[in-house]
Amino acid sequence: MKLLIDTNVILDVLLKREPFVGNAAKILQLIERQNVQEYVSTSAITDIYYIACRQLHDKLAVKKTPATDFANYRHCRREQTRN
Repeated sequence: MKLLIDTNVILDVLLKREPFVGNAAKILQLIERQNVQEYVSTSAITDIYYIACRQLHDKLAVKKTPATDFANYRHCRREQTRN
């Protein structure tokens, strides 16, 4: 089975957003146990990076977040200097 993971499911787990983090984590754990190919859209990847950057307000924390390893760290720094 193929499954497209919503941006919010990933953000709920990454940012530990209550009250959704528990259910979002269960979804991701269920995927690991089943014969499922999970996908994330390319626009979701940039959205996750941008939102994590804004939510964490700490450049080092964003850089250490596993889901943002793919992103160019300078993008976060540019966004923060604009605000």
